[in-house]
Amino acid sequence: MAESLRVLLVEDSADDAALLEREIRRGGFAASITRVETEAQFLASVSLPWDVVIADYVLPRFSALGVLRHLRQLLIDVPTIVASGTVGEEDLLQAMRAGAHDYLQKQNLSRLVPAIRREVGDSALRRRHREAEAALREAQERFRFVVENTGDAVYRVRFPSLAYDYMSPGIEKLTGYRLAEITELGFARLVVKGGGPAASPVSRDQKAWARELQERGESWTDYLIKSKSGEERWLADHSFPWRDGQGRLLGAVGTLVDVTERARAEEALRRSEEYFRSLIENASDLILVLDRTGRIVYESPAVERILGYRPEERVGRSALELLPDEDGPHLVETIRRLLAQPGLTESIGTRARHRDGSWRDVEAIATSRTDESGAPTIVLNVRDVTDRKSLEAQLTQAQKMEAVGRLAGGVAHDFNNLTTAILGYSELMLRRLDPQDPMRRHVAEITRAAERAAALTRQLLAFSRKQLLQPRVLDLAEVLERSRGLLGRLIGEDIELLTRTAPDVGRVRADPVQLDQVLLNLAVNARDAMPRGGRLVLEASNADLDDEYAREHVTVRPGPYVMLAVSDTGHGMDKQTQERIFEPFFTTKEQGKGTGLGLSTVYGIVKQSGGYVWVYSEVGRGTTFKVYLPRVQDAAERESPPRTAEPAAERAAASETLLLVEDDASVRELLRELLESAGFRVLEASRPGEAVEIVKSRREPIDLLVTDVVMPEMTGPELARRLEDLRPGLRLLFLSGYTEGVVLDKGLVSDGAHFLQKPFTTDALEAKVREVLDAPARTVR
Repeated sequence: MAESLRVLLVEDSADDAALLEREIRRGGFAASITRVETEAQFLASVSLPWDVVIADYVLPRFSALGVLRHLRQLLIDVPTIVASGTVGEEDLLQAMRAGAHDYLQKQNLSRLVPAIRREVGDSALRRRHREAEAALREAQERFRFVVENTGDAVYRVRFPSLAYDYMSPGIEKLTGYRLAEITELGFARLVVKGGGPAASPVSRDQKAWARELQERGESWTDYLIKSKSGEERWLADHSFPWRDGQGRLLGAVGTLVDVTERARAEEALRRSEEYFRSLIENASDLILVLDRTGRIVYESPAVERILGYRPEERVGRSALELLPDEDGPHLVETIRRLLAQPGLTESIGTRARHRDGSWRDVEAIATSRTDESGAPTIVLNVRDVTDRKSLEAQLTQAQKMEAVGRLAGGVAHDFNNLTTAILGYSELMLRRLDPQDPMRRHVAEITRAAERAAALTRQLLAFSRKQLLQPRVLDLAEVLERSRGLLGRLIGEDIELLTRTAPDVGRVRADPVQLDQVLLNLAVNARDAMPRGGRLVLEASNADLDDEYAREHVTVRPGPYVMLAVSDTGHGMDKQTQERIFEPFFTTKEQGKGTGLGLSTVYGIVKQSGGYVWVYSEVGRGTTFKVYLPRVQDAAERESPPRTAEPAAERAAASETLLLVEDDASVRELLRELLESAGFRVLEASRPGEAVEIVKSRREPIDLLVTDVVMPEMTGPELARRLEDLRPGLRLLFLSGYTEGVVLDKGLVSDGAHFLQKPFTTDALEAKVREVLDAPARTVR
């Protein structure tokens, strides 16, 4: 039968490994060969019981000298043979000086099998020698204990008389009685309680005692005795057979040791151990104890909750097995540092593989200790921080999106002023140019470019949650049904469109136009992810987000919601893409095929509507966007028919007086010119204070205040309140690039104030001014 042989082969060449394996098997071994190529793989495997290690002298990132160094540092005695096909004998001799047991050239493998047999045999001899030395030392220590511990009582008793023919002076220290007094009284008279078996000197049952010595080779008994002074003390009696040269049992040799303090300490220790065991076994953190090789000595029950393993499953295995390979070298170095400095404490952050294959983020406090035998150990307090890391990532993402939103909103506000001027002046030019003027084509291009810029600005405002919404109560089932036709035409015939609406789906308060925009953008994103067709599913159902869900999603407020899910069967996204998917201008599409604002617009609209949006995706398995909007109990509101603006040519000539307040000079000049061209008398002010002075100094009526919202000195609504005190019934029209902190926070929309969003067309401005002038006066208070 072939001899079994466990071989750890450190070799990067598959061909050389095959040659070595063939030579070993040809030599008559049933070899179990594990090949490793890197230092991390070697460290993860070296603690297993190998019969021999065969190492190539030079590897790309490792070497035989590194193998020998690790074996010395880890105190692992295993035969090591260095093989090489490229270096000379001087280098191989260097490996021998570093601790290799033999070496050979790969070109000549005839020495391999004899070397293995010799070194494996020598290793067995060394092991037996170490075991024999250990046994001898133990015997010597036992003998020294009996002979040298004169503070205890050493005795020799003869069978069958049970007469003590020797008792050391320590007996008087233990009991207060001299040997003569004990002989006269009898030792049994001193014993209050025996803690051991009946086979003992106390019982005077020589046959039972002799039988125990014959069968077990020793006898242990504890006594609680009353000393001559009346004090009670615990003695431990440990006896051994006393034989003659022919092996016949003559009696017993033993020691009597005062263990009173030990007995008390053991009782206290037992209670303490029970207490601390209860603490450790019920702790939420995982407690690990490692030996000097990194193998697990103890795992607390928390390992099952954190990693899915029973505590006893991994005892004796390397702690590095469940950690990522890239962290291996750093953790090995940390273990070495801890072992070299008893009492040292270090913090460790890494990941650990769960039994189900998933990874958990963990943090550990590692402390170097010595066990009861004095051997160095490492105690680790391991905490599962996966949920905390997830919440931190969510919070960081939310803060980043908020910062980007603020920036986008500020840029959009300023850009709106620019596009307002460009769009307005280009429209004025178109009005004044002859229909046959060749310049009209150029001006029309300017107008179209300004309109595209305005559309881009509206998307930025949607992302930054600074657009003006007109929310009303909506039935999501009706919204989805109404959207089917448009979305079906949009995504094409090769994509199947399904809608699933729960019968009891609730209602939400949202801007219907913006909600349609959310569905449109998500459908376009899904369509682009399915170039070869697939399935698009729109779902609506009620969802109650509880406190537990809110703890896992840091920005969420618990409560009743309606969930709108948009799912596709497209190519999906990796984790890195998902982390940036809602950022403005981020896109995975080819250049020129996307602005990167579609999903950021979705994010802004949902957040401004008081909701949340999450993405769930795996590469190759499709994507689901889940939108949560607060559920309301109000009845759904029907959409009012749109008001048709009166054509400019059909409107009566204007004659009213307007007060225009705008801090941007170019926009103010444009608005004045547009309003005057429509027949209005315009008083203009570049700042709120100037507007107040105009109103105070003018006795003639002022029919309408047209003001920007955000200005130096005071906001538009604050100016309106000041002027209402001076001119009660003054009509108001606010112009705004964005309304955050003013319109929304002040609640002007709900109070019925009139707004016109920048940029706007000339007709829109004239129509809005006429609408406000013809409507009853409102107040901002």
